[in-house]
Amino acid sequence: MGVTTAQYGLKDRWVRSRKITYSTKGAQAAIDIPANTFIPCFGVYIYVKTLFAGCTAISVGDSDVDGWIGAGDITLGTVGWYGATAANATLNDSGKVYTTADTLDVYMTSAATAGECYVFARMIDVSDVIDD
Repeated sequence: MGVTTAQYGLKDRWVRSRKITYSTKGAQAAIDIPANTFIPCFGVYIYVKTLFAGCTAISVGDSDVDGWIGAGDITLGTVGWYGATAANATLNDSGKVYTTADTLDVYMTSAATAGECYVFARMIDVSDVIDD
């Protein structure tokens, strides 16, 4: 059986941030999110390459500081991959459509003296859906 309606492919890609190193307290922009981009639930991960020393918590979000990965989801004393749980991150229930450009940011609650990480995000261009 053939399909009788038109189908469209979506531009779906994973992106990686630059290396994010220890810093002073506050936010560091990790990934630029273009307008009309959908990030699906569980579409954001952080890889802690080098242990963060001196920092009490790290989270990943946009205007919602821990919207993607809550501080309770990252073990600062253990190198590895971390994603969010639905309980700790508000955007992991259904994902989020960004109709305007934004950034994914890494938030540090206190100054660190060491540490490196990368942020990964799955981004789907939905501009043809929104503009339709």
